[in-house]
Amino acid sequence: MSVAVPRRIAPAPASAPEQYAVHRREWVDTILSRPLFSPTRRPPPAVASGASGPGDLARLTGVLVNRSEKRAIFAGEGGRQIVAEEGTRIGAYEVRTIEPGQVTVLGPDGQRTIRPAFDPKARDAGRPATPGRPVLAIPPRPSPANAGQPVIDQ
Repeated sequence: MSVAVPRRIAPAPASAPEQYAVHRREWVDTILSRPLFSPTRRPPPAVASGASGPGDLARLTGVLVNRSEKRAIFAGEGGRQIVAEEGTRIGAYEVRTIEPGQVTVLGPDGQRTIRPAFDPKARDAGRPATPGRPVLAIPPRPSPANAGQPVIDQ
């Protein structure tokens, strides 16, 4: 008489959502760390820094252009935003033109065109200190009345 020895059974492979859950936070962080409306999704290296002295212009964070108004949004001190229109002075600079995706300013170093830039220091702002459960909740799908029944073409 032989004795059966139990075999180890491999765990079931993880489903796709479980496999992706491991990397989801990393992917979200990567996506959110880049400018959303930039064609290359990478900040231009020359404009990524903010104002560092009295003659420097604050970092451009956004541009709003529609039929009736044009506005440029700059990062001010203490996390405050500076909303400017054409002709507005910001420190030593005057906003000359506001166009979709760029602003032209005139200052001590002449005229220059700047584009919105991502603030690398703000990447972790607003993130909870400890990891928590995902906020995304998908309601269960109602099952059809004939769930589990074979489909018959008629």
